[in-house]
Amino acid sequence: MRCSGARGSRSGEQNMASAKAVATVVSITGKAEARDQAGNLRLLKVGDALLEGETLVTAAGARAELLVVADGSIVPVGEDQAVLISADLSETSRPQANEAQLADGTIQQVIQALNDGTNLDDVLEEPAAGLTGGGGGDGNDFVRLLRITEGVDPIEFEFEGSAAAVVPELRAAGDGADEAQTVTTTGETETPATVTPVNDAPETNAVAATGEEDAASIPVSLSGSDADGTVDHFVIKTLPLNGTLLLNGNPVAVGTEIPATANGATVTFVPNANWNGE
Repeated sequence: MRCSGARGSRSGEQNMASAKAVATVVSITGKAEARDQAGNLRLLKVGDALLEGETLVTAAGARAELLVVADGSIVPVGEDQAVLISADLSETSRPQANEAQLADGTIQQVIQALNDGTNLDDVLEEPAAGLTGGGGGDGNDFVRLLRITEGVDPIEFEFEGSAAAVVPELRAAGDGADEAQTVTTTGETETPATVTPVNDAPETNAVAATGEEDAASIPVSLSGSDADGTVDHFVIKTLPLNGTLLLNGNPVAVGTEIPATANGATVTFVPNANWNGE
């Protein structure tokens, strides 16, 4: 058992030792790890080598830059990514354009074969096959990403909202400027608005006057209030049944306007002879 375990350990060390260093970490921000094919993780720091077959895993907010050993190019790796490390990282592994071109003589042979109805397999060279087939430029110039997570910070969306609605809260007339509340789909804002009040009718106060029976006259003081200012005048709606109402010695009729001063005015009541009561 001990011998078998020792042999397994040496085999694993030999596999790690035989792996080729493809790139070196030259810059790192945040947390980045290298994961081998067995799933083992090692924390990376500047100067660490990344071996072929490993996967570079960056955490959220992490960044790394790799120096490719083969050609000295720099490969940036963003956050939340898993990048397979292989020879494809090298610029020199790109297949060259001339490797896929047909020579001028070959083109003429193909054209002639097409015109003659000859099988092209008899004209063209067979493709390389087997363990030694293919050139050194059969790689790719891309980085294989095993996982990409893109975060948007801050998150911003644009929605087409409905029109704002105005909900007024009006005070009674005469209280000055009122406030209106504007409600939108994104929240509430309070916007002061000036509202012109209507000219409300003034209000009169109930008054009572008393005097002696058969008195020459009894003064009656009229008073009222106006929310929009001061009382301009009083209008007589009904007349007393047991006497005469006078203004400056002149009888007052229904509809007569009594001028007001400082929200008040005075008229006189002359009772009928021998009358008393309310």
